[in-house]
Amino acid sequence: MDQSGEIVLVGCGNTGFALLEGWVARFGIAADRIHVVEPVEALRRRAVAAGAAAYADASELPQALQPRAVIVAVKPQVIGSMLATYRRFSATAAFVSIAAGVPIATFEATLGAVPIVRAMPNMPASIGMGVIAAFANAHTGIVQMPYVSDLLAAVGNVHWLGKKSSSMLQPQYRGRGRPASSISSSA
Repeated sequence: MDQSGEIVLVGCGNTGFALLEGWVARFGIAADRIHVVEPVEALRRRAVAAGAAAYADASELPQALQPRAVIVAVKPQVIGSMLATYRRFSATAAFVSIAAGVPIATFEATLGAVPIVRAMPNMPASIGMGVIAAFANAHTGIVQMPYVSDLLAAVGNVHWLGKKSSSMLQPQYRGRGRPASSISSSA
């Protein structure tokens, strides 16, 4: 794995922390190159214990920071309120969303024409044995895709979806029951 550049991990809940652990343990990425933004103090302490730098808010990130990737691992309902604070990294970073049900168009509307990848890991990702479906927008090139693949591979096997099935796994609701996953064709 190419280990150059720094990573910003936004959200360090179960999936975010699984990624962090995988990057450090499985790929040997120096934890001090990983910057975690997590408002919950207990989750921030867990990230620090793993060796990463952790911040309560994006405004605390170093001004000179130019990450190669910004991984967005937060609940879908908070994306809109926090995404603009990461726009300053759009010149250097590929943005990777693992937030369910948030289309690439939402990221593009805020961030502009930058590399954006949607990825949907399944439950075994928390133990490094997941399957991750990924889709990249048109601005994601041959430089970013292998790097993003490597980052996601920290929690399982990565499978890239083609343009036809562009939006990733989205929860589909049937009646009043629990959501079932299916492939949707809208971005």
